[in-house]
Amino acid sequence: MISVIFWGSTILSLLSALIAIISRNWRYMIVSAILYYPLAWYLNATPRFEGALLLYVFHILIAYSVYSKRRLMWLAWVSLVPLITFPLWIAFLVLNQ
Repeated sequence: MISVIFWGSTILSLLSALIAIISRNWRYMIVSAILYYPLAWYLNATPRFEGALLLYVFHILIAYSVYSKRRLMWLAWVSLVPLITFPLWIAFLVLNQ
């Protein structure tokens, strides 16, 4: 049951981040950060993944780049890469145990 909450919220978070960048609305990025929190919080409590809460820096970068007047969309797309690769890496580790 817990894994459904973690993976479900992570998938919804990534979809919300994509919607935030495509629609250029920073509010969707706040929703994405809230949905990403359970996975980051849980992994931050483990010794192997200390510092997982630092992934919120990328949420802030995306929200700023979408909100700014200069529309730094390249920064938003580049900041999205770690948010996608980290859960994929965790899923790979879990499936290959």
